[in-house]
Order: sequence, then C-alpha cells, then structure tokens
Amino acid sequence: MATSSSMSFGSVATTGGAPRLSGTNSNLDIDGMIKSLVEVKKLPAVRLESRIAGNDAKVAALTELRSILNDIRSAVAGLRNPPGALGIGDNLFEKKDAYLSADTAVAPASLVGVAASNQAQAGSFQLVVEQLATAQKLSSSSVDSLGQKLQDKVGPFAGTLVLGLLGGDSAEIAVDGSMTIQDVRNAINGRSATTGVSATVLQVGNGDVRLILTAQQTGKAITMDNGATGDDVLASLGLSADGGTTVQNPIQAARPARFTIDGVPIERSSNKVEDALQGVTLNFFKSEPGTKVTIEIERSLGAVQEKITGLVDAYNAFRDFLEQQGKVGADGTVSPDSPLFGSSFLRDVQLQVSSIMGGAVTGANGGSLRELGITLDAGNRMRVDASQLDNALLTKLDRVRDIFEYRFESDSADLSLYARKGTLQDTAFRLDIVDADADGQIESAAIDGIGVDVSGKVIKGREGTPYAGLSFIWTGSGSTSINATASQGIADKAYDEITSLLDETEGRLSVEIGQIEEGSSRAREEIDRIAERADRYRDQLITRFSALETALGQAQAMLQQIKAAFGQSQDK
Repeated sequence: MATSSSMSFGSVATTGGAPRLSGTNSNLDIDGMIKSLVEVKKLPAVRLESRIAGNDAKVAALTELRSILNDIRSAVAGLRNPPGALGIGDNLFEKKDAYLSADTAVAPASLVGVAASNQAQAGSFQLVVEQLATAQKLSSSSVDSLGQKLQDKVGPFAGTLVLGLLGGDSAEIAVDGSMTIQDVRNAINGRSATTGVSATVLQVGNGDVRLILTAQQTGKAITMDNGATGDDVLASLGLSADGGTTVQNPIQAARPARFTIDGVPIERSSNKVEDALQGVTLNFFKSEPGTKVTIEIERSLGAVQEKITGLVDAYNAFRDFLEQQGKVGADGTVSPDSPLFGSSFLRDVQLQVSSIMGGAVTGANGGSLRELGITLDAGNRMRVDASQLDNALLTKLDRVRDIFEYRFESDSADLSLYARKGTLQDTAFRLDIVDADADGQIESAAIDGIGVDVSGKVIKGREGTPYAGLSFIWTGSGSTSINATASQGIADKAYDEITSLLDETEGRLSVEIGQIEEGSSRAREEIDRIAERADRYRDQLITRFSALETALGQAQAMLQQIKAAFGQSQDK
C-alpha cells in the first residue's frame, strides 16, 4: 500500500530586514547559531566603538582644557603691556579712575562728569565751570493758526531762505506765501543735515503760533540770509528785519563753555570737552563760578588687583583639571572621568604652563610672583597674601609691572618698540642705524651686527634671528648707535605661550584634537568595513546551512521511502 509523506528542506525568511532560516529539519537553533557567529565577527567593531567613545571623552576634556587655558590668557592679557600703538588702551596698569571733590557744599558730580582713558596722566587739577555752552534759538513772528497760509498774515511773497551755522555749510530753502508755518518747518528740517539748524512749531496761545529755529551745535550762531532773487523772506517770516544781520526775535544766544583749569581760562564751543587734558573727557552739566572742583586722576589699582586675583583663580582651575585627569580609583583602575590619564600632551602642557607661572622674569629685571605674596601650596595651587599684594601695588608698582609686563628701555628718546611676538631671546642689545645724509631716512640698520629689514622709519628683526618679531620706530636723524634692554614678564610669557598653544590651525591643542578625531574617523570607517564583512559572512552561513538543511531533508525523504518500501515487502 502506498503511503504519502511531506518533506521540508528549510526556507529563508526575512525578519526586521535580516535573513534567517525557518522550517529547519535539523531541529537546531540555526538562526541563533548564525547570530552568534556573526557577533563574533563583529567583536573588533565593538572594541572600536569603545575606542571612539574614549576619543570623544578625550576631545571633550581637551575642549574643557582649551576653555581653562583661555581663561588664563584673558587674565594675563591686560597685565602684559600689550604691544602696538594702541596697546596702552588695553594695559590695565595704565587704566585710570577719576575722583571728584568740591570746596563748597555743591555736589561736584552735578557740575561735571569726568572720564579718564588709559592715555590720561595721573595728577590733580582744579576746575571751575564758569558758563555752559548754549545753542542759539530764535523765533519767527506769530501767525494765527497752524493751518493759516503765510500770505493771509503778511501778504504774498516768494523767495529763498539761506540757513546755516557760522563756519559751516548752508543751504537755500524755497519759501512762499502759500505755505503754512508747518510747511516752512518741514522744508527747514529737510535740509537740517546740511545746515545744522532744526525747526519746531510752538503753540504759544490762541492766535499765537511761532516757528522756532535751534542750532544743533552749542556755541555756534545761526547764519541767515535771503536768496539772490525773490522777496525778503526773512522779513516776511519775522526772523530778521535787516537781511540776517540781526535777529528780530531772539530767544537764546549761542555761547561757548567757559571754564578754568588750575586758574587758566579756557573756552570751547561744546559742553563736552575732550582736548583740554590728554585722555580726559569733561562733560559739563551746570555752571557754578563759586565752586572749585578738584579732579584727581589715579591709576586703577583695584582693577589690577582684581585681574591678578582672576589669574590666580584661573591657574587653580587649571590645577584642578590636571588633578581630575590623574585620578585613580581605590582598586587601582583609572577613573572614567579621567580620559586624559597618562596623556603625554597633557603632561607637556602642565610643564609648559607651570614653569611659566612658577618661574622668573626673563631679563635684567628678574623677579617672580613670590615677591607679590603669590605662592604655591602643597597641592600646587596658588595662594595670595592679600595684604602683601596690596602693599606691592601701593608702594612699588613699577616692580609689580616688571614681574608681569614686557619692558623695553633704550638710551634714545627717538626709538620706541612698536611690536613684538614670541619669546624674548636677547635681553640687551645695540641697534646701529645708518643715516649718512641725516635726512631722517634710514639707509641700513643692524642689531648686534645682525642685519634687519628697514621700511621708512620702521625697523624689523628678520625671521630666523633672535630679533624676529621685534619692530621699532625711529624718529631721529643722522647715524647713531642705541643701547637697549628688554625683559619679558610672566604675564607676557604666559600670553605668548598659551596663544601659540591655542592657535586654531597650528596650535598643539588643535593638532592633538585633530589627531584624535582623525583616529575616530578611521575607526568608524573600519567599523563600516567590519559590518559589511559580517553581512557577507551571514549570507554565506545562511547559504551553507540552507544546503545542509536541504541535504538533511533529502536524506529524511529517502529514509522514509526505504522504510515504506521495506514495510510493503514484509506485508507480502
């Protein structure tokens, strides 16, 4: 008797986009086996993923280090005697404060406001505000209403009005009797940018509306005239009866500010005076001839102290960061919060910054932060003796500057240091200048016998020499030799070194981050290749196991047929 049987050789199905075997004949978890084998193939990718995670932590830590170093650089920036013609404006040691006092009960700040720039010279001055500067104001004759045409008040006319300020530009403005007083105002204000004269309309009372002209600058009179042709516009408006020579309806005269400094009479056209005392701006608010205001310009030592304290805090934050990166757990393993543990780069940075902050000034001036009461404790953190620092700032400010600043001196008032960069390599040198015809134009120059570049009156040290980055300006004439000395203080050293370290393109920190990120990029590419190889391996395993299952299925079918045939033979 014939028997029927069903055969299954296994099939490939897709689950979640991944191929897998189903309906197997071996009763083995082939799908699980394939997954395990593929995962083994992916183990190198897991290790690479762990490396990338570690690199990401390193980059984050180095980014934090960049911020900390930038804080140190910001703290020393104003303490270093910044180079260049405008460097004085950023030099905290040159920052000035102004203090006011008066010899009467009048509050000095109600009379004058004083702002002192870094260019101001320290000293004391006595100021008396005799008279405030005022702007000229004048009025037209009145009309009956805002909408009344001028010709209804004074009769028909047409011409031009020429307005301006004394010594300034003027403009012609067309005016005729068909205009209202508001029309005239608008026409005048349309040319205010040129004339410096503005107009408003004042409603004095019923039937009394007037045009008010105001000079936009104090101390300067309004100039008026009629145009070359047309009617007498000035007379029609009631501004002047004699062609602008005199004002018909004056309100306020133009007056200059009058004041004395140390008894010397001075006049200015404005109540804002910027050129009486170098670097000092005076703003007059009120005149009080009987009151002497004493202005004391002093160095802003509080700002210097605050910045030095900020430097100490920034350096201690740097030490805290280093300590964190060197932490080891009780079991001897590196803390996961210390991704830069053992970093040679971090060790180099530590030595570089610490040697500057704990080192001495380069050059004849010498000295260290210890002189100012700034020392290192057992944990290499900076500590400040506030009283010693205060005393140094008050009694030996030049010595404080020696310790922090780049200092340059020469035996010629005609030579000044214009620019510098990098580490000071020579602290005492002679500059020989050749100007044989004494016309003030340098023909050649050398520093300690080493040639330099000359452009006009500018002398520049050449690259590859100890004077690279130095630029001088010479304002003398005739051949000469000038002896100079220089010293590089701690703030200037720190600024230069950290700036070089933080350079966005060539700085060592950027290079270090770039190398780490490049390593992560290579690792991601390798992970992609591993994934591709694993996928191909999975496909190969599925093919092989599918063949195995097919063979098993065929063998089982043959066995069933044999059993069936054997059973029929026995029945016979």
